[in-house]
Amino acid sequence: DVIKGDAKKLAGKLQERYGWTKDEVEKQMKDYK
Repeated sequence: DVIKGDAKKLAGKLQERYGWTKDEVEKQMKDYK
């Protein structure tokens, strides 16, 4: 699933850039969809 892969990459970038926890990133991703 390409979109899931891209979402994981994006989540990793967000974690690095903003210092978010995995939970925060997942919450943002849910809100984004």
